[in-house]
Amino acid sequence: MTRTRLSHALGLCLVLVAGCGGGSTKGNLGDVLEVPATDVGQDSGGEDLWEEGVRDVPDGFEETLPGDLPAGDADVVLPDAEPDAEPDAPPVDVATDTPPPDSVEDVSADADGVEPEVIEASGSCATPIEVWGGKAVGPELPPGGLDYETRTGAVTSGSDPWCGPSGAQGEVVFRLVLGAPLYVILTALAQVPDYTPVVTFLKESCSGSLMECTAAEANGGTTEMATALPPGTWIAIVRLVPLQEGLPTEGVAVDASFEFEAGEICDNGEDDNADWDVDCDDPTCFWDPYCTGGHSGETCADPFLINNGAPVAPSQEFFEVGTLGGRIDDYQPGAACWPSVAGSSDAVWRIVLPAELTLEVAAAFYDGTNGQVYVMDPACSAVVSCLSPDVAGDPNLLVTLPAGTYHLVVDRGPDTPQSLAFDLYVFVDEP
Repeated sequence: MTRTRLSHALGLCLVLVAGCGGGSTKGNLGDVLEVPATDVGQDSGGEDLWEEGVRDVPDGFEETLPGDLPAGDADVVLPDAEPDAEPDAPPVDVATDTPPPDSVEDVSADADGVEPEVIEASGSCATPIEVWGGKAVGPELPPGGLDYETRTGAVTSGSDPWCGPSGAQGEVVFRLVLGAPLYVILTALAQVPDYTPVVTFLKESCSGSLMECTAAEANGGTTEMATALPPGTWIAIVRLVPLQEGLPTEGVAVDASFEFEAGEICDNGEDDNADWDVDCDDPTCFWDPYCTGGHSGETCADPFLINNGAPVAPSQEFFEVGTLGGRIDDYQPGAACWPSVAGSSDAVWRIVLPAELTLEVAAAFYDGTNGQVYVMDPACSAVVSCLSPDVAGDPNLLVTLPAGTYHLVVDRGPDTPQSLAFDLYVFVDEP
């Protein structure tokens, strides 16, 4: 099951499912569905072809009026100047092909006249750069976004990348506090060629769960990520990966800009932020109690509810939406099932069957990567049914189960998605 999303940049990445389904009501994720004067040419039928203009000539200029030109037109002679004069260029650090730290200059101000903040010290996991000085972003938003110029330091967030190229790299770490659900657009730009930026968001700390990760296309020097984030503390990591051997990883100049867009009002029936997603289908509502029914969906102890927890019936279908971003890896499908990316997070739904019924279930991430769904028992102590390891084609699970309560666990498959937001489809049929 594949879907194409509208980028935000979304834009939130960014990217995002119309819910429809029989028997589901609100209270659950994925509910049913002065211009200066100039000489002006005139056509006067043989008269003067030029209208006289008035000029103010600065001191130091000489104006001569040739006899074959009407008064008002002039040749302006500039004072003598040295030809081919060039401004002095700042010294260049040969190792990084960039000016030294004390000569890093602000890039031009953005459309709102906000100059970038120049930060010489690289942010690390121990001392991250505080976005907006540590002030909570949302509901109040910084005007014109926030731009930073800094340099990479040593990697402090772990040796393995969450996505993008592997190998030697440097990084800058930012800490962001959100006071409201927002779309966050982070753009990273390497100021020198031959580096690929990789952008990652983690929950609360450098050891926190992954929210989102994206890398530039091959040989790209700019990476932009748009992602929906709930209130809380988030770590944004910008890594620069050299594309050639021998290039330095530390002290490389990088620009990082943060933009923020308000999230959806989750219960008014309108598309408030014009991203084609209404209310609970909008990723900024994935954590809203109105849409989750107050459940976390983290484990079988507090799962989301199919059909609001009521028994399902044949011919019912349900479209749910969610994200694995910011979640913990609570369950694994096991060696007998379709492999899952090691350390991937998961989300849980409970479904009640009043009789023996057949379920068809599938999950797909917003970037088109296939996810998987496996069925667990009421206590989530054992996997009841899952995809086979050698699944071919669309990874849809078709299983007939006796009456009882079960849990549907959404997990990643063998391929790593860049967007962790997903659609879950459940169809109920006679055996």
